[in-house]
Amino acid sequence: MVDIECNEIFFGIDSFNYFLEEENLWNVEKYWKLEYFLIKLCANLEDEQVLHRELVANLYYLSFSINNLINSHKDTSDFYEIKNFNEDEADYCRDRLNYIMRILWGRIPFNSHDYMITSNPLIQKELNLSK
Repeated sequence: MVDIECNEIFFGIDSFNYFLEEENLWNVEKYWKLEYFLIKLCANLEDEQVLHRELVANLYYLSFSINNLINSHKDTSDFYEIKNFNEDEADYCRDRLNYIMRILWGRIPFNSHDYMITSNPLIQKELNLSK
């Protein structure tokens, strides 16, 4: 995948992370788009032994940022607040994000039939269209 495309999906003004970090807004539709892209990235990188340094740095920052922002919102002593925040949904999405990051870091093998992969609504839509 092209680094420019990754940077736009990860940090562009229409990205999930941008809305979370800059707009203080939880947008689950944007989360699903990010996760869909990350799943496709997992599939494309499945046979790679080494990841490009910039991609690794961006993946780390993306994951760290999203986890940190959710934790900050949940911390009653922190003044960061996310609008439209649904704690159950955020915890579910964060668990999914961390699972996908573990695939990208090579800690879990990529399996396109894995429930965590196929339960993404955009993947489900794609699977239904191919039937």
